[in-house]
Amino acid sequence: MDFELFFNTSLDYNNFVEIVTITFSNFITPSKESRDTNGVYLSYKYFTIIIFEEVDGIDGIEEEFNMKLTRSISIELFSRQASQGMKLLFQVINKLLQQINGDVIFLGDSSKLIFKKENEYIFAYDNSEEYFFSMPFDELDKDFSIEYKK
Repeated sequence: MDFELFFNTSLDYNNFVEIVTITFSNFITPSKESRDTNGVYLSYKYFTIIIFEEVDGIDGIEEEFNMKLTRSISIELFSRQASQGMKLLFQVINKLLQQINGDVIFLGDSSKLIFKKENEYIFAYDNSEEYFFSMPFDELDKDFSIEYKK
């Protein structure tokens, strides 16, 4: 299952990568890490992530959601332990939301909107029919005002 986490941040690529890798490592140790000129690739027990330096197709996402986006994290969640992996992923995302200022969009398979953060508001979308597990929105910080949408 593929997901994409987009950020509107003024952080340059190297600072963004540093914050993301440190934050993930505070929750789970990577089993494999590699880097090349295109990005950083990290493998974990429940998922893999890629932090590309250049984000392809970002213009279409910006247009669709009417939001400026500058950085992204591509995530492949392993289906054999999807529930546990998504719970951990939401815990990491929660910490990233606290550390990286700016708006955020979290998309699932086929660009389905799972949540978006604008200012201090999180708009959570019920896409339960898309997945065989529920999204653990309760893992997001209570400092944000969460509004549920259908």
